[in-house]
Amino acid sequence: MERKVRQKVDLNKIVFDEELYPRALYNWQTAYDYSMSMKTGVKFPPITLAILNGKMVLVDGKHRLEALKLLKEKKVEAEVFTGWDRKKIFEEAVRRNIAHGRILSPYEKRRIALKLRGMKYKDSAICDIIQVPEDKIENFVAQRLTNSLTGETIVKSEIKHLAGQNYDQEIELTQKAMYSRSQVSILNEVVRLLEKNLFDLENKQVQKLLNKLKNLII
Repeated sequence: MERKVRQKVDLNKIVFDEELYPRALYNWQTAYDYSMSMKTGVKFPPITLAILNGKMVLVDGKHRLEALKLLKEKKVEAEVFTGWDRKKIFEEAVRRNIAHGRILSPYEKRRIALKLRGMKYKDSAICDIIQVPEDKIENFVAQRLTNSLTGETIVKSEIKHLAGQNYDQEIELTQKAMYSRSQVSILNEVVRLLEKNLFDLENKQVQKLLNKLKNLII
């Protein structure tokens, strides 16, 4: 039985499952922009969590969560649902990410459509979830590619297939088009993070990358 409560939750108790996240990429710039807005007093809606196997799984609010981590916050306002399985969690994550935040790219919608088909959703239901006309659904799921490293079957990116190009090259081009930023811009962000001490030093992956950066520079 579904139930919802609103409460403050410790950030370190929230579990992020990439398989249940509808976006192809997490955008650091979005999280940083959110953190700057939060510092000025802008109020954001609560994030969405679901209890699954005794854990608080993130359903919606990845960028808000990362923004709070940048600000060294310890708790977040959340709506916590019980009674959802993995299928329901993914569906709700998709619905919420389509409704607000950064717009999902055609590539991301295709990836979602294929995954929903794998979960045995009917095309009419998929179209309702990803907000695509039913007569256009085949454009999102008909063409597929196989990742040569994992063997996973995935959908093509929105760009036209070029003879001789492999999956990695196509996805790289798509990501560059979506998140193209100059090297100067990226370096400015790193410098700003260092100057303002905004790195999450409790995150082991962040620590590892900072040490790698330090070794490369020295």
